[in-house]
Amino acid sequence: MRREATQEHQRATRIGGQQGLLAAGIGLLLALVLVGSLLAADGVALGSQLARFGYWLNLGIGGLIQLLGGYGYGRLAGRQILLSRRSWLLVGGGWGLAVLLTTSLLSGWTGFFQEGLGHLGTADEPFEDYIYKPFFWLFTGGLLPAMLVGSWFGWRVRKRFKGD
Repeated sequence: MRREATQEHQRATRIGGQQGLLAAGIGLLLALVLVGSLLAADGVALGSQLARFGYWLNLGIGGLIQLLGGYGYGRLAGRQILLSRRSWLLVGGGWGLAVLLTTSLLSGWTGFFQEGLGHLGTADEPFEDYIYKPFFWLFTGGLLPAMLVGSWFGWRVRKRFKGD
């Protein structure tokens, strides 16, 4: 009996991690499409804008944080949905918000360490420019997509468990 419980635990964790990684990747794709659309509306190409400001490292680290968060939180959500029988809609949406919150909070630190540290104690506002503003815009712009993708993730976890 104990072995069966362990196997179900591992299976729920595996399914949650896989689907969380997929959902995080879809979230990244949605973010690129959204930002690209906004820039294109102004007549600016996304790649040229990012290259001009040198944001590739920041975006790469932010994307990595999001993928790791999707995988890690997905593992937890998989157990909550499949083993604790919690609502896939609420758990998925909640963990989707957790991935967004984590990514929004941590992704700005790259720019802060690259450029903001040198501006501490000056008239510039490095915490506002590199931590608060990115957090605010990422979280505000990503709130609805994160909840939708997170809910879709929860549904996929439940469906995969029944279909495996």
